Amino acid sequence: MRRQPQVFHLSRIRIHQLRDRLAKQEVPKWPQHLKLAFEVLTERLKVEHMAARSIVIAASESAYICAVEITRQSLSIERQRICEECGRQFRKLANNVAQVPVKLRRSINQSMAAIIDGGYFDSESLGDILRATADHLRVRLDNPSAGRALKAIQAEKSGGRSRDALLHSVGYEDPPGEGHYMLLNLYSGLDPSTRHKIESTVNIAIESPAGMSSTADLFACIASAIGRNSSAKRKLVANSIIDHVKRTAILWRSHGLKPTRARHYDDPHYKSNFHLFSDLVLTALADPDSLRHDKDLEEVKRRKCDQLTRLPNHFRKHLSAAMRRRDIEWLVSDDHVKKALSSLPNSL
Repeated sequence: MRRQPQVFHLSRIRIHQLRDRLAKQEVPKWPQHLKLAFEVLTERLKVEHMAARSIVIAASESAYICAVEITRQSLSIERQRICEECGRQFRKLANNVAQVPVKLRRSINQSMAAIIDGGYFDSESLGDILRATADHLRVRLDNPSAGRALKAIQAEKSGGRSRDALLHSVGYEDPPGEGHYMLLNLYSGLDPSTRHKIESTVNIAIESPAGMSSTADLFACIASAIGRNSSAKRKLVANSIIDHVKRTAILWRSHGLKPTRARHYDDPHYKSNFHLFSDLVLTALADPDSLRHDKDLEEVKRRKCDQLTRLPNHFRKHLSAAMRRRDIEWLVSDDHVKKALSSLPNSL
């Protein structure tokens, strides 16, 4: 199971402000993870203090670039997921509306025709069409196709991840009174440029000689337009992390330090100083609330288990004592370090 990408809000600070703040502040006033990175250089590698400050500040700028890129890619991935789920639900809706009884289908088509009588389709008219369609479908819930079509409009789940989690990840909140029309909210969570392209496609179809007389055809047209906008190739977040590690490795070499990856057979959790430093700096910029580098992590786990045992059973069954993945897994993996170091020329 892969970690779900997250939007890192701290990467929104300006890089020159970050650089100036770190340069002016004493090390004890730095963020916790940057202080730990400084200690890796001064205590483990015996680097002179001024040189260590310079390395940490420069590495923080690299981590800032990485965090900004992760933020951009994470938003893109979440919008892509919304796009794919929206297209899937509209295809499901189109297929099932086309299979409902003729009398019900005729009523749905008449409602749609009355709504787009002016010949223009937009998000507001889509909302009216979905509400009218849902009202008609509720009358015939004894029909399997009508039931499946109504579930598509409600669109409660999205690939194992709740539809609310998808929308909230890109900053979208439900308008009041829209709780029963989840598909409309999902559509509203699409990128504005994507919605514009979809509505333009539908309007072209409405204005064509054949027109748009069937609600099923309308939903199929929307699904088709969404599909054309959801095929963009995703750039892996891992590539940005590898680039950060590579920049950090070049920085280390420029100061006479040797970036390496290491393992210890007696300690599977052992990481090299360079690996630890790279993750600490990136964590400071990208995930500062993580506990993965806290020294008392085992004590946190114990307290969490104790607190869980004190809760009533009806609460406890919905909770878990497991630590968050962000508190256990490092942002910079061994594979990231391996690929970054292997891409460096030996002459550097």
